[in-house]
Amino acid sequence: MLFRSVKVNFALTAQQKTDVVSQLSKLVAKLTGKPEFYVMVVLDDNSTISFGGDCTSKACFADLRSIGAINRSANKTYSSNICKLLNEKLGIETSRIYLNFQSYAGENWGHDGTTFG
Repeated sequence: MLFRSVKVNFALTAQQKTDVVSQLSKLVAKLTGKPEFYVMVVLDDNSTISFGGDCTSKACFADLRSIGAINRSANKTYSSNICKLLNEKLGIETSRIYLNFQSYAGENWGHDGTTFG
């Protein structure tokens, strides 16, 4: 199970949203080695975000939550690849992107009327 939540402080077109969500889903599945079937990506645009006191320049906050696959060395790889994709596809400077990584026990995540643990 993987959940990716992305918030940006500017408007996106419907096509941009679809493209970025699709590309993030594939990228995260590939990087973690988990089936894309279990990857969920949520993209919210027009969020109010202040980064370094600046509310007008493009910025992004993203969560990556997973059962397993979260660890010190892997997180650096995730950060590098996810920041690169967000920079290339949405024009967000990588220095204005914060990523949060969270690991969960399977019994703490529900799906399809049960849990993963």
